[in-house]
Amino acid sequence: MFTKRPRVDRENELNWLLNLAAGSTAPRIALVRATSGMGKSELLREFGRRCPATVRQVPIDFKGGGFSLAQVFFHVCDALGGWAHFQNLARAIKGVLAPATVTITGNMQWGENDINVALGGPDEQTRDLRRSDLTHAWITDVRALGQVALVFDTFEKCDADLQRWLTSALLPAAHRSPQLLVVVAGQTMPDSSPMWECEEMELTAIAPEHWLAYAKAIGVQVDLKHLEGCCGIVNGHCSTVAAYLDGLRNRA
Repeated sequence: MFTKRPRVDRENELNWLLNLAAGSTAPRIALVRATSGMGKSELLREFGRRCPATVRQVPIDFKGGGFSLAQVFFHVCDALGGWAHFQNLARAIKGVLAPATVTITGNMQWGENDINVALGGPDEQTRDLRRSDLTHAWITDVRALGQVALVFDTFEKCDADLQRWLTSALLPAAHRSPQLLVVVAGQTMPDSSPMWECEEMELTAIAPEHWLAYAKAIGVQVDLKHLEGCCGIVNGHCSTVAAYLDGLRNRA
């Protein structure tokens, strides 16, 4: 019984990401653009599986929307070992919530709601200042952890305020952080800025030869010429080709 879908070849794209993670190239920001159904999320999952053991990789998917900056801070903190490794952030939160008693201990536990409250304020100027202070503290802690890859998927579903934070705060910080890699993937991309440089890639159609290997892997008998025609009809749309071949397998 067929239980696991084989991965269709994306070795060039995968190696591009892995080389960035290994620090083989200077830019610390990777933008991956792809229309729906072109295998972007699967590429990121495979990157996560094959990311070097020396790189601590944290995936965040904005699919469904509703993700806040507080959730980003908390998720990354939790994934990278908890508050024992984020004392600068804990201190910044403590300074907002209880400025008279700024004493941080290794056992201090903060939650997502505490971060959200610390990011708030009575006016926009106060909120901007707190967001800047907490971001600086959070980035300082992330940098101290060695090689880290933050992978953000479905950028187009990200809240507008969070998109601005990524573009104006996180990406410039990544540009100045040799050990930090930030991957942003989606149907749309952050606006370019002189504050940071990046490597960009757009996922295009997969060659029919690779679909032929996929067909053989799932037990479908089909020739290359037929696949070339199928790919041409759907303009190489990956999920459509995969669905067609899966349908042939199910009917066999």
